[in-house]
Amino acid sequence: MINVRTSYAHARSRSTIDFIARDKRENRSRSRMRMRGLGLILGLFLLSGGVISGGSTPKKGKFVPPDGKVLLIIGQDVTNIHAYVRATEEIPAGFTVYTSAEFADGLKTRMDQGGGLQHAQKIVDKYPNTVLQIGLWMVDTEEQILEGMVDESLDRLADWIKSTKRPVYLRIGYEFDYPKNHYDPKDYVLAYRSIVDRFREQEVENVAYVWHSYAGYVPEPHQNWYPGDDYVDWVALSYFRGPETYREAFVKFANVKGKPLMIAEACPFLVPITFGLKSWKQWFLHSFSFIEEPDVKAFC
Repeated sequence: MINVRTSYAHARSRSTIDFIARDKRENRSRSRMRMRGLGLILGLFLLSGGVISGGSTPKKGKFVPPDGKVLLIIGQDVTNIHAYVRATEEIPAGFTVYTSAEFADGLKTRMDQGGGLQHAQKIVDKYPNTVLQIGLWMVDTEEQILEGMVDESLDRLADWIKSTKRPVYLRIGYEFDYPKNHYDPKDYVLAYRSIVDRFREQEVENVAYVWHSYAGYVPEPHQNWYPGDDYVDWVALSYFRGPETYREAFVKFANVKGKPLMIAEACPFLVPITFGLKSWKQWFLHSFSFIEEPDVKAFC
């Protein structure tokens, strides 16, 4: 059900946590800054969101942190979320969880499809003053969505999101352009819009809709998968490895649309992370520079 690459990220996250834990003092300082930004986000949620200045140009979207702030969101399974908090002795701004349009599983009950244990309610209960970022899997489910065959599951998801009473960033059909997800652009757009329309009918106010690209090569324009400005609150991309060209294209696209930018999934893919400064230079330095330069507003 969940993208098979999540199993790799799950395997790497333990080593990443060990790497992070080497400098708790720096992590504490950064986490405090992000938690202050989170307080502003929660306040904005209570005020129903709006247009907030972020970087050199205003960003339109829900739950956007103010200028100079970046939300740190940690994932992607219960085990490693708890391990991160223990290692850093800090609670980040939010957490990433996964579910599916077909079953809405892993919310109130435990679920593991190979990418690590999912149990979103447990995260909500344990970390009350945080945001959520949800990856909504819908590969091979577009037709069922359009025919109303998964309405019950979508309604359960909508009700659960409302019950969390916190900002939720929903990545509908995440990594729409990842080749193994094989989303047809037209079907993807229709299914994405259908979910948003249904959530609006259900009056789900505490959700921001995220359009998330793998940010790799595809034989047709990424814009073919774009659901439209009225259906997208955030533009997001994955940051693993590979040419910056594709990522930069999405930075430009987000700026043109006036949308806040999120790094929705990230890990040092095929990069060793236990070699100290060498590891830092190979992946971490580049990723942090990327966060700063295009005014990324959330890093997950």
